[in-house]
Amino acid sequence: MQNIKTASSMRNALKGKVIIMSVNGKYEYKIEIDTMEDAKNLVAISTKLKGKIVLKSGTKFSVNAKSLLGVVLAKRLNWNDLTIVMDNDYYHEYQKYIVD
Repeated sequence: MQNIKTASSMRNALKGKVIIMSVNGKYEYKIEIDTMEDAKNLVAISTKLKGKIVLKSGTKFSVNAKSLLGVVLAKRLNWNDLTIVMDNDYYHEYQKYIVD
């Protein structure tokens, strides 16, 4: 069984709009990338951060969020339910892209 933690009280201060879960020590947020500029900015943010950061769609597809080619591929494929999964909680860095 997976180890699941609910959002901390610090996150509750965000008006409950975003549900944060840590599954096996990974943090996941649903995101939306609208433009090529968004893709470039997301990669720029990701490359500055430590740990593994990937974009996932369901259980079949995942790409490295530190790779512009991977992020562009994610956008080109028009994935539904795109999530960013990371080893560390970088919510504030990706807040612009996180959707409810």
